Amino acid sequence: LIRNKVILNGGKLSDTKIIWFYPASMLENRYNRFKQIWETLFKRNISSDLSNLITMSESVAPFYHYRSTKGATRNVVSIDIGGGTTEIAVIALMGIVCDQSIRVAGDEFTNNIVDYVRREHNMLIGERTAENIKINVGAALTDIDNPPDDYPVNGRDLITGIPKQVTVNYAEIAGCLDKSIAKIEEAVMKTLEIT
Repeated sequence: LIRNKVILNGGKLSDTKIIWFYPASMLENRYNRFKQIWETLFKRNISSDLSNLITMSESVAPFYHYRSTKGATRNVVSIDIGGGTTEIAVIALMGIVCDQSIRVAGDEFTNNIVDYVRREHNMLIGERTAENIKINVGAALTDIDNPPDDYPVNGRDLITGIPKQVTVNYAEIAGCLDKSIAKIEEAVMKTLEIT
């Protein structure tokens, strides 16, 4: 990405703005160390002018995108479900009122699906297959208006050891993700209570 930017700018990176998003749960001393590293790299490779290097919490990322595309500033509750953490923030008057980070996110959803298929269908699947299930029939509710079609899943039968195919639906996946989603809901409610 940076290489393409250099080509577009005729070999110059001086006008490039770089935004570094850090986890809200990052400890201050670790944040300061990473910021120092970023500033050093920025000065050495791009520009001595640090005004184009912006650091902000991952919690603010969706708000920052919304503001840059819509041009409007509103009070926002931002919930960013990443791979390893979920970042929750209440943003008002261009700043974070409160934020929280929990270690429940996409990776845990994937593990929930792998465990569910193993437990309920006696079948072993890998992370990639679980990701595909999550993408195609993943749901947070067992009752939705336009449900996706059932999804065929290939894996290895745990009893016979031979390949096997089963079909899963969104209601099954919503049921197996229920506990993880409840943890995120609880964190959102706790964050809103703080405000």
